[in-house]
Formats: sequence, structure tokens, C-alpha cells
Amino acid sequence: MTMRAALLCAALLTATLIATPVRAWDDATGSLDMPWLGSGERARLYAKKTSCLMCTTGYEYHQSWGRSGRGGSDPYGDVQRAFGFLQKRGVLATWPEAIGEGSVGDGTEIIEPRAAPYRFTIVMLEPTVVVMRFDLGALVKVGDFDPEQSFGTPRLNQGVEFGTKIPATGTLLWFSPQADQLPTPVALTSPDHGEIVVQGRRLALDRRGDDWAVAAPRPAAR
Repeated sequence: MTMRAALLCAALLTATLIATPVRAWDDATGSLDMPWLGSGERARLYAKKTSCLMCTTGYEYHQSWGRSGRGGSDPYGDVQRAFGFLQKRGVLATWPEAIGEGSVGDGTEIIEPRAAPYRFTIVMLEPTVVVMRFDLGALVKVGDFDPEQSFGTPRLNQGVEFGTKIPATGTLLWFSPQADQLPTPVALTSPDHGEIVVQGRRLALDRRGDDWAVAAPRPAAR
């Protein structure tokens, strides 16, 4: 191919990409049990595809959760930040390395996945609140797990779930990277009622049958 032809092809390709409209976010929430937003609304999950010349499929798949696609955040990014917070504060180092998972490089560090004796559920965004349920089966990935209600992280040998229902088995703790709150027990005012207070918002957990149900956040009393 001559230089002139190559330049012409490049110009045509650039013009095509510029002319291609930006694809809107599609609401992919469906029947998913979504976490709360700090404002009291339910988050929604959005998805879209964008062209990618260097990808084998020809496109990239993006997800966002929050009030809208453009105004939301990347779920995987939020999970990574949450567990990066635990990594920096030395919490992950207290759990054993996951057997057979292998190291993962993310360009800045070598990550050794951990096997935690907890199940993790993101119950709120803005700020992010993660509830930890004690479960020894999680060490070896034994027990019920819904892949549709979770996002992965290379820092754990299990996915991180999201939603407003948590099995009522095992002691509950919670943490929040935005609030700089390390794992701490959920405050129980009775065997069937617990509360989490974070950045002026109060989350109530009420036991309903075999699950804890997380109610919409409300302003915390002063």
C-alpha cells in the first residue's frame, strides 16, 4: 500500500469514527436486587457497547450503576476501590492466600488473592457500604452464590454480591471506603434489628424470615 493510500484509509476511518453517534446507556437492571443510593433511591444498572479497533470482538462492553448511566460509576471500579481500601489498611493481609488462584498483575502491583471467612454484599452506593457476613464456607468457595448478583475482584477468591437482602446466618460487620470506616460490627438493638450509620445516613437491617432486609437509608438523628 502506498503512503498516499494509507493516509486516505486513515482519514476515512477517522471520519467514520467521528460520524458514529455515541451510543446511549441501556437500562439493564431487569429483576436484579440493586443496592440503595445514599439519597434513598435504588441504584440502577446500565450497559452499553462502544467500538474498539484493538478488541477481538470489535467492541468494548461497559457497565455503570447509579441514578443514570452517565452519572453513575463503574461497578468493577467500585469493588476494586473497596477492596483496595482494605488492602492499604492491612485487612486483607490478615486472611490466608487463596489456594490455587494464582497471582494477578494489574500494572501497578502483583495481587495475591485472599480467601476470606466472609461473604460480601454491597448494600449502598454514594457512599459505598459493604456488609460482611461471617461464613467459613467462603474460604473454600462452598455455599450458595448468585453470579448474576455479583462482581468479581482479583483480591478475593469469590465474587462480591450486591443487593438489599442478606442471609440471616453468621455475624455481620460492615465497612465503607468513602467514610474511611474499617470493618466494624453492625450495631444490633435487638436480635431482629440492626443499624449502620455512615456519613449522616442510617441504614436499618430487619430480619425477615431467613434474610436480613436492608431498608432505604434515612437521615441519621443528631
